[in-house]
Amino acid sequence: MGEAKRRKQLGLMPQIENHDVTLHRDGSVSDHALPGAVMQRLKTWAETGERWDARYRTSFIGTGLPRELLKTEEDLMDIPVPERMRLRLGLLSGSPAWLERELGSGALAMLRKVKAALDPKGIMNPGVLIPDA
Repeated sequence: MGEAKRRKQLGLMPQIENHDVTLHRDGSVSDHALPGAVMQRLKTWAETGERWDARYRTSFIGTGLPRELLKTEEDLMDIPVPERMRLRLGLLSGSPAWLERELGSGALAMLRKVKAALDPKGIMNPGVLIPDA
Protein backbone atom coordinates (compact mmCIF):
# COMPACT_ATOMS: atom_id res chain seq x y z
CA MET A 1 0.00 0.00 0.00
CA GLY A 2 1.28 3.44 -0.89
CA GLU A 3 2.08 6.02 1.76
CA ALA A 4 -0.75 8.34 0.69
CA LYS A 5 -3.35 5.54 0.88
CA ARG A 6 -2.10 4.47 4.30
CA ARG A 7 -2.24 8.03 5.61
CA LYS A 8 -5.73 8.47 4.20
CA GLN A 9 -6.96 5.30 5.92
CA LEU A 10 -5.53 6.56 9.20
CA GLY A 11 -7.38 9.86 8.82
CA LEU A 12 -4.16 11.83 8.44
CA MET A 13 -5.02 13.41 5.10
CA PRO A 14 -7.27 16.41 4.56
CA GLN A 15 -10.79 15.66 3.41
CA ILE A 16 -12.83 17.52 0.80
CA GLU A 17 -16.57 17.53 1.32
CA ASN A 18 -18.53 18.48 -1.79
CA HIS A 19 -21.84 20.26 -1.30
CA ASP A 20 -24.35 21.23 -3.97
CA VAL A 21 -25.96 24.41 -2.73
CA THR A 22 -28.87 26.36 -4.19
CA LEU A 23 -28.93 30.10 -3.60
CA HIS A 24 -32.30 31.79 -3.96
CA ARG A 25 -32.95 35.37 -5.00
CA ASP A 26 -34.56 36.08 -1.62
CA GLY A 27 -31.31 35.16 0.18
CA SER A 28 -32.29 31.70 1.35
CA VAL A 29 -29.91 28.77 0.92
CA SER A 30 -30.88 25.16 0.22
CA ASP A 31 -28.47 22.61 1.67
CA HIS A 32 -29.07 21.64 5.23
CA ALA A 33 -25.91 19.50 5.34
CA LEU A 34 -23.61 22.54 5.32
CA PRO A 35 -21.92 23.36 8.61
CA GLY A 36 -23.78 26.16 10.39
CA ALA A 37 -20.90 28.64 10.20
CA VAL A 38 -20.49 28.09 6.44
CA MET A 39 -24.25 28.43 5.92
CA GLN A 40 -24.28 31.74 7.81
CA ARG A 41 -21.32 33.14 5.83
CA LEU A 42 -22.96 32.09 2.57
CA LYS A 43 -26.19 33.88 3.51
CA THR A 44 -24.18 36.98 4.43
CA TRP A 45 -22.23 36.88 1.15
CA ALA A 46 -25.14 36.22 -1.20
CA GLU A 47 -26.80 39.26 -2.70
CA THR A 48 -30.56 39.57 -2.94
CA GLY A 49 -33.19 41.44 -4.92
CA GLU A 50 -31.92 44.07 -7.34
CA ARG A 51 -28.26 43.43 -6.43
CA TRP A 52 -28.81 39.74 -7.31
CA ASP A 53 -30.21 40.83 -10.69
CA ALA A 54 -27.36 43.25 -11.35
CA ARG A 55 -24.66 40.69 -10.49
CA TYR A 56 -26.29 38.07 -12.71
CA ARG A 57 -26.63 40.42 -15.67
CA THR A 58 -23.05 41.63 -15.27
CA SER A 59 -21.72 38.07 -15.28
CA PHE A 60 -24.01 37.15 -18.17
CA ILE A 61 -22.64 40.01 -20.28
CA GLY A 62 -19.08 39.13 -19.21
CA THR A 63 -19.44 35.65 -20.71
CA GLY A 64 -19.57 37.09 -24.22
CA LEU A 65 -22.98 38.54 -25.03
CA PRO A 66 -22.41 40.66 -28.17
CA ARG A 67 -22.40 44.33 -27.19
CA GLU A 68 -24.44 45.27 -30.26
CA LEU A 69 -27.41 43.45 -28.70
CA LEU A 70 -27.38 45.91 -25.79
CA LYS A 71 -28.21 49.31 -27.19
CA THR A 72 -30.47 50.61 -24.45
CA GLU A 73 -31.03 50.12 -20.73
CA GLU A 74 -34.23 48.26 -21.63
CA ASP A 75 -32.15 45.72 -23.57
CA LEU A 76 -30.13 45.11 -20.42
CA MET A 77 -33.23 44.80 -18.25
CA ASP A 78 -34.73 42.28 -20.71
CA ILE A 79 -32.03 39.73 -19.81
CA PRO A 80 -33.97 37.15 -17.77
CA VAL A 81 -32.67 36.56 -14.25
CA PRO A 82 -33.13 33.15 -12.59
CA GLU A 83 -34.77 32.91 -9.17
CA ARG A 84 -32.05 30.52 -7.99
CA MET A 85 -28.48 29.50 -8.79
CA ARG A 86 -26.63 26.30 -7.99
CA LEU A 87 -23.12 26.29 -6.57
CA ARG A 88 -20.77 23.43 -5.88
CA LEU A 89 -18.71 24.07 -2.78
CA GLY A 90 -15.72 22.00 -1.79
CA LEU A 91 -14.98 22.37 1.90
CA LEU A 92 -11.50 21.32 2.93
CA SER A 93 -11.00 19.98 6.41
CA GLY A 94 -8.24 18.10 8.11
CA SER A 95 -7.29 17.04 11.56
CA PRO A 96 -5.15 19.42 13.61
CA ALA A 97 -2.61 16.59 13.94
CA TRP A 98 -2.30 16.28 10.15
CA LEU A 99 -1.82 19.99 9.64
CA GLU A 100 0.73 20.37 12.40
CA ARG A 101 2.69 17.33 11.21
CA GLU A 102 2.72 18.56 7.60
CA LEU A 103 3.61 22.18 8.36
CA GLY A 104 5.32 22.00 11.72
CA SER A 105 4.19 23.76 14.88
CA GLY A 106 6.07 26.97 14.03
CA ALA A 107 4.42 27.31 10.61
CA LEU A 108 1.00 26.54 12.09
CA ALA A 109 1.51 29.24 14.73
CA MET A 110 2.51 31.69 11.99
CA LEU A 111 -0.61 30.79 9.96
CA ARG A 112 -2.77 31.46 13.02
CA LYS A 113 -1.14 34.89 13.45
CA VAL A 114 -1.64 35.75 9.76
CA LYS A 115 -5.27 34.60 9.88
CA ALA A 116 -5.86 36.62 13.06
CA ALA A 117 -4.39 39.72 11.37
CA LEU A 118 -6.43 39.28 8.17
CA ASP A 119 -9.60 38.10 9.89
CA PRO A 120 -9.70 39.61 13.40
CA LYS A 121 -13.38 38.75 13.90
CA GLY A 122 -12.83 35.13 12.86
CA ILE A 123 -15.59 35.07 10.24
CA MET A 124 -13.71 33.47 7.34
CA ASN A 125 -14.05 29.67 7.52
CA PRO A 126 -13.69 29.45 11.30
CA GLY A 127 -11.85 26.28 12.30
CA VAL A 128 -12.17 24.73 8.85
CA LEU A 129 -8.53 24.36 7.84
CA ILE A 130 -6.53 26.19 10.50
CA PRO A 131 -7.78 24.75 13.78
CA ASP A 132 -8.41 27.14 16.63
CA ALA A 133 -5.64 27.18 19.19
